[in-house]
Amino acid sequence: YYILMAFDGIVTRAVTKELEDALAGGKVEKIYQPEKDELVFFVHGPKGRVRFYASCNNDHAGIYLTEDQYDNPPSPSAFCMLLRKHLQAGRIISVQQHETERIIELSFESREEMGFSVNKKLIIETMGRHSNIVLTDLQADTPKILDSIKRVSIDESRARQVLPGHPYTYPPSQNKIPFDTVTEEFIRSLPEGRDASKTVLDNISGLSPVIARYISYDPDPAAVTSALNGLISKIDGGDISPVVYLKR
Repeated sequence: YYILMAFDGIVTRAVTKELEDALAGGKVEKIYQPEKDELVFFVHGPKGRVRFYASCNNDHAGIYLTEDQYDNPPSPSAFCMLLRKHLQAGRIISVQQHETERIIELSFESREEMGFSVNKKLIIETMGRHSNIVLTDLQADTPKILDSIKRVSIDESRARQVLPGHPYTYPPSQNKIPFDTVTEEFIRSLPEGRDASKTVLDNISGLSPVIARYISYDPDPAAVTSALNGLISKIDGGDISPVVYLKR
């Protein structure tokens, strides 16, 4: 059956698994930036040539495999040129989700001009109006931002700047428990007398309202825990595949 839902932490987990299977070990052949807030990577992966799309658009941020065709603009942006310099012809070492957040990290290994191996990480943050795509250098102890598709100055955010040369820091946490650490005891500790799905949503990170309603359809703590763990198990086992439907 199908669940229509937002690009939340659960979907991010499923997408991460799909991308890891398709991209890990693959070589980056081309990088396009069709629009100011989206990228397309052509990768020769372990299962053949694939392309993946990443967007940090405020209204439809996401990352996924695609078969759509995209034009290569005649004049690439400075950010696209930077990505080509650091990532094109490099290999994707791994694809990982940061904790249970809507953040996917692609680690790359490439060669610098002198022939030495270097490591970079492309971090895709799909977080509504705070979405961004950031390229970082992993040579130092603290990842350093090489650039981002959206630069965030101190005038725009005092809590977190995203600028070249700055250390990369993750978006502030919401003080919720990750969905993959939830226990029946934790569910029992939550306040009663409220809408169960709202309680789940307020206390567990990575869940959209749709999934919160799904797992708390039966509000019994054992049932909630079982529904959540069952969903995670199906994703990790490859029994659930994310699909993007477009209405044209």
